[in-house]
Amino acid sequence: MLTERFKTGMEKDVYDSMRLDYDEVLSDAMSYQLLNGGLTYISCNARQLELYEQIREEVMILIELLEPKCLVK
Repeated sequence: MLTERFKTGMEKDVYDSMRLDYDEVLSDAMSYQLLNGGLTYISCNARQLELYEQIREEVMILIELLEPKCLVK
């Protein structure tokens, strides 16, 4: 983030608001925020996967119930 490419590609107020620690690539505060963001993302995705699995199971039950009715002529 400290390279010229990033400095010139950002608005000055955005870059100034980042308050990066120039002795480290990421400050402790930034590392903490990134970790929290990552954990939030992982937990949301895990919950979505649980919900999708429940929906899939319900859909499979419906398919089993409806298929015989569709084959009747």
